[in-house]
Parts: sequence; structure tokens; C-alpha cells
Amino acid sequence: MSEHTSCAWAPSKDALYRAYHDTEWGVPEYDSRALWEKLQLDGMQAGLSWITILRKRETMREEFDGFDPEKIARWTQPRIDKALTNPGIIRSPKKIEACIGNARAFLDGMEQGEDFSEFCWSFVDGKPIDFDETVPHGRTDIAGNDFHDVLINVARRHADENRYVMRVTKVRQETNRCGQSLPNSSVLQRRIDL
Repeated sequence: MSEHTSCAWAPSKDALYRAYHDTEWGVPEYDSRALWEKLQLDGMQAGLSWITILRKRETMREEFDGFDPEKIARWTQPRIDKALTNPGIIRSPKKIEACIGNARAFLDGMEQGEDFSEFCWSFVDGKPIDFDETVPHGRTDIAGNDFHDVLINVARRHADENRYVMRVTKVRQETNRCGQSLPNSSVLQRRIDL
């Protein structure tokens, strides 16, 4: 790697944030279960900062059965109640119910022969989109582009029990996290170098 490109949202003094930025954010992810986990974590973030999720991620992985959709889809009310007693997770009944609904939708897709990774990457022809992002970080009034609009509409159609369908700006963040869209060429080159 020739040059270290950093983003203002990942403060260099926060080791956890910096490690996430440098090793995960924007790196293309093709594993279906890992993509599904990232989507669940993004849903858990609603109303919270991403660093909160990062700090709770390992405990959430333990509590949520390694984010195994087959296990989560079978959660019952006693299992939900157990999870809600864990202070190391995001203790929102609605977010937990959404995760369970998402696990069931994930499994339904599998039963219909749909690979979640292939489904997600089909919107970008299997490779990251390089956006030349010219808008300031944090702008929420930008509607996104056709790719994000299509993805949000598909998410809404498949939402069923999911009460945490993301706004277009959240879809943009999620696709950045999974390496499907990257904010500029310098970050894209850094991710390719990884």
C-alpha cells in the first residue's frame, strides 16, 4: 500500500474505530452470512453511533448465536427475554424482532435458491461502484442514486416483519461498509491494495 488514506469519521485516537476503518470498512464482502451480519448490525445502529455498535459487536455476536440466521429464526419469546437482559447488546425489542424477521427472510430466500451474497452483489454486477463523492460528509438531504433507490425498494418489498428498513442514506452507508460502493478513487485503490 502506497499511502494511508483516512476518513474524518474514524478518529485516529480511537484504536477500535481506526482498526475498523483500516481493515473492514469498504473491503468487499462476499460471504452471505457475513453480509447478513453487517446488515443486522446496521439495523441495530438506528438512532445510535457506529462506534456504539463496534464496541458492542463481539458481545452481540455471542448473544446472537454468531449471527447465524438458522438459529436466530428459531428464537422464541423466552430467548428474546434472555437477550434483553444482556447489557452488552442493543436491548431494543423491536430491533431484536426485526433481526428474527430478517433471519426468516434470509432462510426463505435460501429455500427459493437465492444466495444472499449473489443477491446483494447483483445490483452492482458483482464489483464495487466507485463514486466520486463530491458532497460533504454527513449530508442527509441527498437522495442517492439509482442503485441505492433500487436496493431500498427491494428491501421494502422483502421487509415483512422488518421494522427497520433503511433510508437511502443508510443503504449508502451499508454498501460502503460491505465494499459495494466506495466514496472516492483513493479509498477504492486502498481497498484493492488490501
